[in-house]
Amino acid sequence: MKKYFSLILTIFLSLVMISSGINKMIQYKELPNPNMLIEKYSGNSVLDNIEEEGMNLKYHNYKFGLKQSGYFWQLLGLCEFVFGLLLLFKKTVFFGALMLLSITSNIFLMHLFLEPQEVGELIYTALLLAINLFLVLRRKELLYSMFKL
Repeated sequence: MKKYFSLILTIFLSLVMISSGINKMIQYKELPNPNMLIEKYSGNSVLDNIEEEGMNLKYHNYKFGLKQSGYFWQLLGLCEFVFGLLLLFKKTVFFGALMLLSITSNIFLMHLFLEPQEVGELIYTALLLAINLFLVLRRKELLYSMFKL
């Protein structure tokens, strides 16, 4: 039973990361206009913009910056895709889970600090992080052997 539970969690995390990675690589075809946010928010005061957009303003600015870099959004998508694929193969599950740990923790922290009012997103991203931590800690002997002198 424990083996099947672990397998289901692994496949779930893998499919989420693969689909997210594909979406980032395919849907993002061109750089957003660098002045887009300035034009969108320049007619109002900062307080009016915060009142209109709420806390989502910080989140949208953060994502805009990642996309505006010209490469980071696609690189993030590629990493999600590759590390998600690694979860599907028995010999690379630990490596894929270890590499995904930085991504899932970043996703959770981004939502925690930039969108704390979105409780559903927080629960979902916390679940992804918990699954990822479970997969890494499940093979803690490999983790310990990495730091053995």
